[in-house]
Amino acid sequence: MTLFDYSTLLVFGLVSGSFLGMLTYRLPRSLNLGGRSYCDHCKRKLSWRENLPLISYLVFKKCRCGKKIPSRYALIEAVTAGFFVLTGYAYSANLGGGLLETFYSRLGFMALPYLLVIVMVLITLAVVDIERQILPDSLIYILGFIFAVYFILFSHNLLFLHLLWGYLSFLFFLTIYLVTKRRGMGFGDVKLSFVLGSFLGFPQFVIWLFGAFTLGAVVGLILLAVRRAKLGLPIPFGPFLLVSFWFTVFYGEKIAGWYLKLL
Repeated sequence: MTLFDYSTLLVFGLVSGSFLGMLTYRLPRSLNLGGRSYCDHCKRKLSWRENLPLISYLVFKKCRCGKKIPSRYALIEAVTAGFFVLTGYAYSANLGGGLLETFYSRLGFMALPYLLVIVMVLITLAVVDIERQILPDSLIYILGFIFAVYFILFSHNLLFLHLLWGYLSFLFFLTIYLVTKRRGMGFGDVKLSFVLGSFLGFPQFVIWLFGAFTLGAVVGLILLAVRRAKLGLPIPFGPFLLVSFWFTVFYGEKIAGWYLKLL
């Protein structure tokens, strides 16, 4: 990919992040998703200058009512733009086999936009889970629909095999959910595991699970060390599933290769 390609991804990422900032605020609060953006405090509709992604936060800092613009919006915009660029890089760097090669062979030039739409849903789910400790069914259904369209149109011969791995993933997480009496994870994680597991299949399924639990353990220990968490208090597990899923899609083949070499 060229510098122009990465610059384009950066701009589209900032614009998409601005939309996700609005979506992640309104969706879990059951607010109207239509209409112009407004100040969360005074409800005044924002001008076009105040809606410029990231720039508006750095320039204006405060609404006209005197309240500071929440930093969450700038953070979501920056993270989305970063993941758009990283996705473009990972896609072009690892387009040599496995899932990515399959996407490219079936979707052609639409493969990267398809993956970017998935990234947007992943970020939305992660933000809502971190802020509200819920994984909205509507977002899980949208993600499942995006995956289902791909398999039905382009890989229908693999659909039932992938659904099998999704079902096994569902049973695995459901067991944890029941054994820990809901303290280990929420039922939203159980439903999400079915969708993500169905998309990945085997052996990426195993890499994804290992990565999610390893990442969760590492982050949990770090939070305990810096006293940002306490034993017994719940930590949203959805973001770990989603981040591990992203890494597995783009680097699962390499991780599997490294592991086989070690063996």
